[in-house]
Amino acid sequence: MVIFTIIGSFGSILLKKGSGRFHLDFSTKGIINLLTNWNIIFGGLLYFLSLIGFIFLLRQQELSILYPLTSIGYIFVTLFSVWLLKERINAYKILGIALIIFGVWMITLH
Repeated sequence: MVIFTIIGSFGSILLKKGSGRFHLDFSTKGIINLLTNWNIIFGGLLYFLSLIGFIFLLRQQELSILYPLTSIGYIFVTLFSVWLLKERINAYKILGIALIIFGVWMITLH
């Protein structure tokens, strides 16, 4: 689950990077711009790969366990945003990450 969450998190980073060139335009030029925006394309592919992995895991594990585990994606996205997008992290984000970690730990207890 962690691997697929990391893959989806990188997808989010690429989608963010590609969003600067994205405009909702259904003209020929708009569609060409979308199809040549490699950050959007690869970000979407990583998201899709993450989804396929999640569906595969659903065959083996309970949804009530797996779905809450997807929240660790927020942790990875925050860390990757600081690292790759040079975003800032503050005390509230750190507290949020700590609460997510605590929540995931609680859910995985048997």
